[in-house]
Amino acid sequence: MSSVETVDAAFAGVRVVLRCDPSAVAEAKTFMTLLSDRRTPLADGAIIPLGFSHLVLREEHGVLVAHEPNYAGNPVIALRRDCTTTLAVHREMLAFANARGVRPAFPRFADTLNVRLGWAAATALDLQRDERGWTVDFAGATTAFGALRVYEFLAARPTLLRLLALPVGCRVSVDGERVTQTKLAK
Repeated sequence: MSSVETVDAAFAGVRVVLRCDPSAVAEAKTFMTLLSDRRTPLADGAIIPLGFSHLVLREEHGVLVAHEPNYAGNPVIALRRDCTTTLAVHREMLAFANARGVRPAFPRFADTLNVRLGWAAATALDLQRDERGWTVDFAGATTAFGALRVYEFLAARPTLLRLLALPVGCRVSVDGERVTQTKLAK
């Protein structure tokens, strides 16, 4: 069983607690800094955007506890108290975009990807972002396209989710989990 760290801070007399894996504590502290910069009051039900996702504050025994969407279930309606997934994905997306010298353009976790049917069984994939969003395709495919939510992509190929922070006009080729080519927008 993995350990869970608690990061907390007080803002104008309101205590906020965030729970995460020790590997995400630095991101949790950065999130707390973002909260200190908010102009709207922190309250039960507040939704704080964070990259591709958001964290929701829920009051528990006089303390606001951060929750993330439950990606193992239905993240559109279910929450969980451990915020590790949101923090880790945000970190990976930022790092991937920053390493390529582009400003991240986060999709939302409930956004739809246009995917070639059979994509999950293909090793080599081509991902391209245009004004409508991301398309996932593979060489030699003749099947139709279908829709897939970003959170479903996270469940199927979690290490590739970081690619989706690239802006419109970018194209990425992967072989398995390895990026083989990146073409950035001009």
